[in-house]
Amino acid sequence: MLPENFVPMLPEIVEVKYFSGKRPDEIYTSLDMSVNFTFTDLGIYGNDQDTRLATGLIKQIIKNANPSYEFFEENEDVEKDVIIHRFDFQSYGIDDEAYNMMESGTILTVVVICQQVGVL
Repeated sequence: MLPENFVPMLPEIVEVKYFSGKRPDEIYTSLDMSVNFTFTDLGIYGNDQDTRLATGLIKQIIKNANPSYEFFEENEDVEKDVIIHRFDFQSYGIDDEAYNMMESGTILTVVVICQQVGVL
């Protein structure tokens, strides 16, 4: 699913970069650490409506955390029987893309963190 040049982030780097105890379940990084993919299993089972609701709630949490974040495109896609709800936003000069995906009825949150505009 990820390009070959993405590797699990080393635990000692995870602790510095994601210092909150609520860090993502899995974090993969490019070899130069400029792009990160994070994955969090929400432990919620549901349907397409539930993923749509989860996407809206996560987007609202982000907006509440910092109203200055700018939101862009929002999409819903189905790829290989996986329902994907996606929205893009910009925060502090770092472009983030947040995805909520549902596969086999479980909701997974994926965040892409990239320090350069137009890389992804």
